Amino acid sequence: MDQKTVLMIAYHYPPDESSGAQRTKGFVRYLPIWGWSPVVLTVSKFTHGLSKVEDLGNVKRAFALDITRHLSLFGRYPGWLAFPDHVGSWFFEGVRKGLLTIKKYNVKVIWSTFPVATAHAIGLALKRLTGLPWVADFRDPMSQPRKFHTPIQKTTFKWIEKTVWKCADVCVFTTTSAKEDACEGCKSIQRKSMVIENGFEDSEILRQTFLSRKNNTKFDKMILVHSGLLYKHGRNPENFFMTIADLKRENRLPEGLNVILRGSGFEEYYEKIIKQLHLEQIISLRPRTERAQALEEMANADGLLLFQGQSFNRQVPAKVYEYFAMKKPILGLVDFMGETARLLKRYPSAMLAEISDKESIRLALLDLFEELPRLKQMVHTFNPAPFSRKARAKELAILLNRIIQEDTNLL
Repeated sequence: MDQKTVLMIAYHYPPDESSGAQRTKGFVRYLPIWGWSPVVLTVSKFTHGLSKVEDLGNVKRAFALDITRHLSLFGRYPGWLAFPDHVGSWFFEGVRKGLLTIKKYNVKVIWSTFPVATAHAIGLALKRLTGLPWVADFRDPMSQPRKFHTPIQKTTFKWIEKTVWKCADVCVFTTTSAKEDACEGCKSIQRKSMVIENGFEDSEILRQTFLSRKNNTKFDKMILVHSGLLYKHGRNPENFFMTIADLKRENRLPEGLNVILRGSGFEEYYEKIIKQLHLEQIISLRPRTERAQALEEMANADGLLLFQGQSFNRQVPAKVYEYFAMKKPILGLVDFMGETARLLKRYPSAMLAEISDKESIRLALLDLFEELPRLKQMVHTFNPAPFSRKARAKELAILLNRIIQEDTNLL
């Protein structure tokens, strides 16, 4: 199969190992199977503060300053420099490197991914300079409420969003509701927008975690794990904490219950609440760790926790797909009208509770405690393959093939 080249513009890419990097990494890893050779255009390793990291795939790096790190003093920095975001300086070198890469590798399609607006700004510039077809990927909606440092930054951000919608050949969203909201804001993109969800990484690391996971249904401890950031708004676990405290007073918690919150952020804030409720022996806050260790911890849990409130209704956390791959019971504290709730209903061993309703959480927890052995058996019939990064890469490859075919037909 002849390999065609796609230029992939992404800020979140190794050495950055945030959840945002996983989507691009998955495409880079699996697109060659479907006949596409990715070249990644990203920021310098210096931008992330790391240098001794081996590149994954064919990577071109452009210098960029992160003003929140490189130009801050005592945690403060001039907001007007965040234009359109914290790595706006990436734009000029990114465009130059992009043009050289397009010429050298005979690039057929440009792809860029948000939530860093500068990535789309680079994609837009390269589209206008080369005339190549351009796919604008939205891991998060640009139109969601966010904090802007200055009015001109907000105006520029909105301009980029509208211009991307207008100029991109295809706009890709990770959820149906995010796509629908964008189409509502710009009717003209309805015919050129589609959904490619996130997925889990079916890699050797993940397969190894399967070998170590607990498959027993009898246990001395019940371990529930949440891995990833929690927020004071939207992903706030306080109602969960208070419900656990109520059940503790009623002696309705299973003996040996251990709730692990890994890399949650706001640890000091949550630690005070946990102490006030006298839950230190039940709920533990643990620091962020390497990805492989976090996956192993999830694989060895009895159940997995998810927090996703109303303000995130248009989004699905990437961890949901990793949870599916683990084939473990899931307790989702969500807004019932959100995309996350909709996705979890497709999973055979998920229990849902309304995150803002303590009584709903109480009932779901009691059901989970009683039904956990049965839920652990039910999930063995679940096939996670359609939710993998490999499957998503195939969807993108089909899209890329269609784009260049349409582009050829126009000549």
